[in-house]
Amino acid sequence: MSAGEKVIAKEMRRQEKERRKRIEQANKMLIPVSKKTAMTLGMISFDPSQLSETNDGKQMSDNWIDKRLDDAVGKEKADEIRDAAEDNPDSVSHEVYHIDPNVDDNGNTHTDTQEVDSEGNKVGEKIIVEYFDKDGNRIDPSSEA
Repeated sequence: MSAGEKVIAKEMRRQEKERRKRIEQANKMLIPVSKKTAMTLGMISFDPSQLSETNDGKQMSDNWIDKRLDDAVGKEKADEIRDAAEDNPDSVSHEVYHIDPNVDDNGNTHTDTQEVDSEGNKVGEKIIVEYFDKDGNRIDPSSEA
């Protein structure tokens, strides 16, 4: 390998290490989201169109969440969530919360959620949560008619 090839290879390794570091930082954005009847964990993502592979598995997979749960909600709450999932798997879900950047004909945007399975794959339909006007104010879309 020539000196130039070594420099290129070293730079490629550095860039890959930096990319992995950025992914790990993004993975720490796990946040709790409350619901009346079930515990839900949500992840803020700048590009939720794709859940990425990480060193701990795919984002939002059971393994990925378990590795971050104590830091995200504290050991006591994390154990409570784990116990609830063990006792009744349907009582705990994984969801991605998405801020849709697309603007409708009225200049409004919306947020939505989509369920994620234990392997980190999005399943089911997106459910619209809230609508916002062009200034970011929460609105009732039925009043737009």
